[in-house]
Amino acid sequence: MRAAIVGGKLQGVEAAYLAQKAGWEVFLITPTVVYKSSGINMVEVLGKNFITSKIKWPTDSANTRGAIYEHISVSPDTVKVCGEHIMGEAGPLNLNTNFFGADEAITNYYPGKKEWVATLIISGHTRQEAWEKRCTVIDRIMKESKIKEYIDLFPES
Repeated sequence: MRAAIVGGKLQGVEAAYLAQKAGWEVFLITPTVVYKSSGINMVEVLGKNFITSKIKWPTDSANTRGAIYEHISVSPDTVKVCGEHIMGEAGPLNLNTNFFGADEAITNYYPGKKEWVATLIISGHTRQEAWEKRCTVIDRIMKESKIKEYIDLFPES
């Protein structure tokens, strides 16, 4: 899944979606991307709304940024962008900061491990800056791991 939110609004969203029979599309947006891009804590807002029964969503945020949230699978030969299902099959996971240049990553990686997965969390002042930083992170993973092949199962359209 790949998602981008700028200024608390969906802009140029690249995300996994489910096509419904009625023609609806349901975007899978993670609270982490909302928080990293707008400073809005969705879980806190939803919790307060549940407790008070008053639906109130912040309308503006001074902390507008671009954010990328992406799941990758790494093998000795390939870096592959995958869906989040890879994380559930990975075993013990850790939260790492400054992970190959990503702000944060949830991963089962440790130095020398040949096959691993990660959820990369990358932000920038703009969506473009976040995307460029993401590309640098992927390049660094490939270079440091001596990997030549990159596969994106969800390429930008």
